[in-house]
Amino acid sequence: MKGEYDTAIAYLEGEPILYIIDKVNAKRKIAWIHTDYTKLEADKKFDEEYYRQLDSIVSISDTCVDILKKEFPELSKKFIYLPNLISSEMISFLSNQYYPKEYTDKNKVKLVSIGRLVHIKGFDMALEAAKILKADNYDFKWYIIGEGELKRDLERTKRKLLLNNEIEFLGARTNPYPYIKNADIIVQTSRYEGKSMVLDEAKILEKPIVV
Repeated sequence: MKGEYDTAIAYLEGEPILYIIDKVNAKRKIAWIHTDYTKLEADKKFDEEYYRQLDSIVSISDTCVDILKKEFPELSKKFIYLPNLISSEMISFLSNQYYPKEYTDKNKVKLVSIGRLVHIKGFDMALEAAKILKADNYDFKWYIIGEGELKRDLERTKRKLLLNNEIEFLGARTNPYPYIKNADIIVQTSRYEGKSMVLDEAKILEKPIVV
């Protein structure tokens, strides 16, 4: 990358960190790690060589920072805790912009999950849970907002489990907050998270949460 910069920021663990170290000329380099480092199955020795070249490494929960300090004790002074910043006023405003057109049956319990359709988000477990709920004769509709590499596999599993009337993959939504506000329950199926913004948003909108 041409030019010299005051600061370069790697917004995510992995390749963005390698990029700002190897490819960017900057006076200060900062990286974000958004999750529990031990769950990344990363090459610790490889990462340490890059982390040494960073000025600061930010994570989004005190627990995630403590894990980093334990994994890389010689670099402990580099690690900083900065929570995700969320505007409750903005979320409340956006949640009133419309009523989801998919919410047609007010008698059904409306479940909502939001996240990338990847393994760590656990939507395969959501389908198994939905199968159990259906077998127990619960009347519900589960809306899943997000895109990702597993969408085709999840759609296939949905059909295999005969859940076409219970599960709906909505794809991405620019403003998902009306779905949260008008849901009955927010379900977070992730296998692990650093600190879920979706849960913070659900709390702001005063929704029951299952994790």
